[in-house]
Amino acid sequence: MNLVIISDHLRHVTGSVSKFQEVLMKFLKEKVPGLNKVIYFSDGCPGQYKNRLNTKNLLMHKEDYGVDAEWHFYATSHGKSPSDGLGGTLKRLATKASLQRPYDGQIQTPEDLFLWADENIKGLNCAYVKSVDVKKHCRKLNRRFQTAPAVTGIRSHHALIPVTAGSIVMKVLSRSASGKTVTLREEATPQDDDENSDQEMVADASPQSRLRPIQQRRSIVDLTNKTPVATTPTWQLSRLRRRVK
Repeated sequence: MNLVIISDHLRHVTGSVSKFQEVLMKFLKEKVPGLNKVIYFSDGCPGQYKNRLNTKNLLMHKEDYGVDAEWHFYATSHGKSPSDGLGGTLKRLATKASLQRPYDGQIQTPEDLFLWADENIKGLNCAYVKSVDVKKHCRKLNRRFQTAPAVTGIRSHHALIPVTAGSIVMKVLSRSASGKTVTLREEATPQDDDENSDQEMVADASPQSRLRPIQQRRSIVDLTNKTPVATTPTWQLSRLRRRVK
């Protein structure tokens, strides 16, 4: 059983991952009646998976989908799995098919890719998620994310297992006999209603978040003499941009 999700949404952050989870859970419930637990495996990317926002979603998994869940992280550079083979096969076959088509009928958009794959690759289940639907889902999550507390020590652990609605067990290894129980208390609820905001929240640990303060510092100008009062060396900004890419 497999599922490949294709989307025209270009920002791969925790909110978009959550939307893809929603599609995945609907698919699993149709294929596996009586499903009662899901165990996720992923790499430890701090901008998508190993962060406070995804931990908050994991705690709410039972409430959102009626199914318990755990999240386990591969060690660095050890995250290859059958899903990589599915994606690689899809892209290879699509590239070959596109090159064999007339110049005015090539596969050029994510939707073209989905329509072609759904029709031509047997045994592969595909779903298409529009960017507008991802953005709508992210807006719904903004209030939840703004109250998500920090998770101290998450970077050095490789398993997150919810035990109550407000606490998780973090393990250094998935097979560790015991772990560290962490109680997560929500931060104060923001006054503004962020469900109408178009901005997608990014986890604190992501390179994008580290870049924002520098961009803001470069824009501060002393109105008296019209010169910047805080600047960032060009080499430092370039290095951070490379890390974002």
